[in-house]
Amino acid sequence: MVSTFWNIDDAATKALMRDFAANLHQMRPTGAIHEAMLVARDRHCDDPALWAGVTLLGGPSILAECPLPPGCEALAILSIPDA
Repeated sequence: MVSTFWNIDDAATKALMRDFAANLHQMRPTGAIHEAMLVARDRHCDDPALWAGVTLLGGPSILAECPLPPGCEALAILSIPDA
């Protein structure tokens, strides 16, 4: 599960979650969130509040799973309205 330590702008969250989901096709969840956060950092370097509060929660068996097959992105990504 991906969570945040504080409220983050919807548009920034949507972009980060789309990057995270795309990365899940190629890497494990820990690497996928790390890479998504690096992209978000580059995109919003002037405001770390838009990316630094993101965290990945889950047990070792969940975090170590193989990459997801296409079409298995989290449905929450689709529910974030466009800003």
